Amino acid sequence: TPQDQTVLLQGSARVTDGGMTTSAQTIRLNRVTGTVNAEGNVKTTDASFPPQAVEGRKPPMDRSMDSPIHITAGKMTASHDSATAIYEGNVRLWQTANSVEAPTIQFHRDGRTVIAERIGAQRVNTTLSQMDKKGKITELAILADRLTYSDDQRIVHFVGNVTAVSGGIALN
Repeated sequence: TPQDQTVLLQGSARVTDGGMTTSAQTIRLNRVTGTVNAEGNVKTTDASFPPQAVEGRKPPMDRSMDSPIHITAGKMTASHDSATAIYEGNVRLWQTANSVEAPTIQFHRDGRTVIAERIGAQRVNTTLSQMDKKGKITELAILADRLTYSDDQRIVHFVGNVTAVSGGIALN
């Protein structure tokens, strides 16, 4: 549409920007504002980051943290300028065996941070997996009202009505 500089893609729409690919039933791209709106069966894969060590920290033996990040949702709004995407509607974000499910997730591509928040009764549901030196996988399931994650610092922070369950032991 020349009036508002919007490109509308329908059907099996797919947009690629660097190493990030998003597909949906409908995608609207505004060339003036740099915003993207995707609706209906939204799927994003972000493989735009090279494997690297965080300064002052050895790279992990498990290189899975350098694996692509996948996100599915009902809809997504992204801003090219801020490199931020907001996913809404039964959102699931995962990387290898680790996952976050929430009603809404904000993904900040440049800083590789994630913010997931509760809406109504639907809380943030997180599963974290770790392999010990003997090859045994341990899972930790966490429910909370809010999750923030910084990939640069490799820190996840849970807030509000936090419940963690592992090996049959629950902590509130």
